[in-house]
Order: sequence, then structure tokens, then C-alpha cells
Amino acid sequence: MRVGTTAQLFTPGRNAGALLTVAAASLFAVQAPSSGAAQTALPAELASAVSSLPAEPYFGDLALALGATSADVADRAAALGASRAARARAAAGLSVAGEASPIIEFERDLADPTDQGAWGTDIDLSVGVSYRRDAQALARAGLAVTVAEARLNDQARDDLQRSLLALSTMRLAQRDLEDAAQAAAQAAAAVAEAEARGAAAVDLMPLRIAVELASNAVEREQAAVATAADAAARLGLTTAVPPASTLLEDGRTLGALAPSSLTRTLMTVPTPEQHGRARTLSSELAVAVARANGTPFDVVREIEVYGAYENAGFEIQTRAALATGVPVIGSTLSWTNGSDDVGFVVGVGATLKVTDATAATAAAASQAVSEARALYAAFLDAQVSSELAARRAAEREFEDFALTSLQLMSAQALVSEARAAGASERELQRLATAHRRAQDATERAWQRYVRSLVSYLGVADATWRSVVMEER
Repeated sequence: MRVGTTAQLFTPGRNAGALLTVAAASLFAVQAPSSGAAQTALPAELASAVSSLPAEPYFGDLALALGATSADVADRAAALGASRAARARAAAGLSVAGEASPIIEFERDLADPTDQGAWGTDIDLSVGVSYRRDAQALARAGLAVTVAEARLNDQARDDLQRSLLALSTMRLAQRDLEDAAQAAAQAAAAVAEAEARGAAAVDLMPLRIAVELASNAVEREQAAVATAADAAARLGLTTAVPPASTLLEDGRTLGALAPSSLTRTLMTVPTPEQHGRARTLSSELAVAVARANGTPFDVVREIEVYGAYENAGFEIQTRAALATGVPVIGSTLSWTNGSDDVGFVVGVGATLKVTDATAATAAAASQAVSEARALYAAFLDAQVSSELAARRAAEREFEDFALTSLQLMSAQALVSEARAAGASERELQRLATAHRRAQDATERAWQRYVRSLVSYLGVADATWRSVVMEER
């Protein structure tokens, strides 16, 4: 935690608590327009004091998290690529198929005593090309892409939260390890001092027990640091390189981490209609509509016009059909050895099918369209209020984080003031303990804000701007 720059705001002789209150008020004034609770602007001097609060190490965490890629993100990115390829194939509608049927057989006429039998070979070769315009398949492929995109965005946001929390946990674990190591050193020094003055064994026993307990505490904290480092490695943080985007330039202040600042500089918040959930519901509606439009073809299963010409083993077949509502045009060229037939065929055919479930199927398809349309409309109606509530919750957590950061700066300033004034060792220890607690409180407040922020980003379906993501 960098405290040197901010500590200069708390000069000896000034009341740190009063300055904390005023600085907090000015911070809220800066953030008020985004929360709907605007306050009167404060003098430039106070606004400048707030602007001096550093955003590090938290903004650095954000840059590092954006540069990391976990295995889960890679898997979902691959799934998205596969679904897009499948959609492209469905949109193209073209397919090519080749087939070979070799046969080797032994033939003998048992009714003819003179027939000794012989081995014969037959082979059929064919290649076919067809085009299908399947509206239902295309709608399902579009839905699969939308779902894959949403899953990737969800995973990226989840990784962001896990990465930021992992980095914060590492700081907490490292500070706990430093505290445990200091306590262990003090316990060992107490034993050495007691032995030097010739303390009795009965008096040394409690001190030696304290040394062992302190040693165990150090081992526990070392294990916690190792666990935190392992979690960071699984998220790709140990090899991550922060993007070089100017949006992540150094020197940012605490206000750059507010929801309003992040959504303005680093992220894109879609409209309700562009929201991933809205696009998924819209795709589901498209699938339902395509299915409903195809129900008449549950009865008229197929109508086709076909033709074929065969000569010297070669045969070409063509076909134009409406198969379960799907336009199909295809042609197949085949060859069979040993055939010398010549023929020409043209025909028209149809397949009709009616069952006791035909009417119910059509009604269910129509009902599915109505339900999908209602779900889409309900989402749009509720989305604005959902985003607003989630954003307000994130802003409240940010304000708590800002307050605890100011308290930390105040605690640091009080320690500096006490040292400059020659305070007693006991007073310095009390202030140092308060400062250490303020460090943990700030880290915990940051973790709460991260969870609330990522929750808001999920509700809003916010995505990182391409200028940042293209550098990953």
C-alpha cells in the first residue's frame, strides 16, 4: 500500500479526523452525479485533497487481471469459435458427400455341375452436392452462438472477480505472514533476554511455549501465502502481462475505480435490447417462430420434382424438394461397373402425414411463440430497474471502500504525527495496531466492492472495450 503521497495531506498539528470527514465529503461530491444524490460542489482545495488519494495497488490489480487468461476462458472461447463455425455452415446450406461401395463376392450356380464358380467385384461410386435453406437449423445455430457468447462473457467477469480477490487475498496473507514472523522474532527475543538474566526454568517454560506457538503460526501463514499464490497461478496471474492501453495508464486516483468511471473509460454497457440475456431470449423467440412456421409441413412432409439419366454405368440424379418446409436442391453423380443400361426418369412426388397429435403439436408451437415473446418483453421491462439497483449497490460499496481508504490514510498520518511528537512506545504501538487493522479493513472493503461491482457488471452485461481486450 502506498501511503507516502497521501500522508502529506495530514500535516502535524491538523486534526486528522476532521480532514478525513471533509475529504470523504468531497469524494462523495465527486461521485454523487452517478448515484443520483448530488451534493454541492466543495472548494477546489478539498477536491484536490481527494484527488491525491492513490488508486494503487487496486488499479494495478485491475490491469493485471485484464491481462490474465484462465483455462476456463480458453475453453469457452473455443466453444464460441465452434458454434460460430456451425452457424456459418448452417447459413451456407451447402453440403458435399462422397460414397464408395466396393464388393468382392464368390458366385457359383449349384444347379449347373459344370459351373466351378468365380470371384467377382462390384463397385459403386457417387458424389453429391446439395443446398438446404433450413430456417429452424439456422435459428438454433444463432441461439447456440448467443449462448456461447454469454457464457464467455460470464466467465470473463467471473475470472475478473476471482483474480482481483486472489490478488487481495495474497496481500492479506503476506501481511499476516509478516505479522506472524514479527511475533515469532519477539517471542525468541524474550526467551533470549530471559536466559541472559538467568531466569529460572519455571519462568522460561511459558516463554518457550510462546516461541513454539509463534513458529506454528508462521508455518500456517506460509501455507496460506502458498495457497493464495497457487490460486493466482491457476487464474493465469503469474504470467499475465497488463494491456498497454492508455486507458490503464499509471497515476490514476481512487475515483478511477468508481463504477461510473470504470463504465465510462474501460467498459461498454449495452442497452437492454443488446444485453446478452435479451439476445438469448430473442434467439429463443426466433427458434420458436421458425418451429411454428414449420408446423404445416408436419402434414405436408415432402413435395419434390426429380429426374435421372443413366448411360453406360453412369447416372446423374437431380432433385428439387420442399422437405418438412426446408427447400432442398441437390444433384448426385454415380457410377457402377458392369452396367450398360440407358434410361431417363422424370417424376413428381409428395408425402402427406396426419396423426392424432398434429393439431396439438401446432397449438403447442404457437403457445411456445407467445411464451417466448412474453419472456423477452418481461426482461426488457425489468432490466432498467435491475441495473439501477445493482449499480446503486456497487456505488454504496465503493463509498465504503473510499471511507476505509481515508481511514487508513488517517491512521498512517496519526502514526507519523506521534513519531514526530516523540510519543511513548506504548502510544506508538497502539497507533500502529490501529493502522494495521485499518489496512485489513480497507482490503476487506475492497473485496466487498469487487463482488458488488462484478455483480453489477453481470446484471448490466458489461464488456471490456475492444481497445483493452485486443491487447490481451
